[in-house]
Amino acid sequence: MAVDVGWLDNMTLAELETDADHVLSRLRKEAPIAWVPALNAWIATTWRHCHKIAEDAEHFRGACAPPTIAYC
Repeated sequence: MAVDVGWLDNMTLAELETDADHVLSRLRKEAPIAWVPALNAWIATTWRHCHKIAEDAEHFRGACAPPTIAYC
């Protein structure tokens, strides 16, 4: 089911940073996974969706390889 989150279209990064809690709370209720133009990215706002995405590398991949971490 598509949900209208057109209110995100005109939101700036500054507005998102100023009121992130309200924006994320509203997204959790209206569209737990949503495209956020100000971030130029999709975001998942619930643990359940984040966990599902993290476990499904076949369908959800990043645009680049994960960073290399040097261990001491």
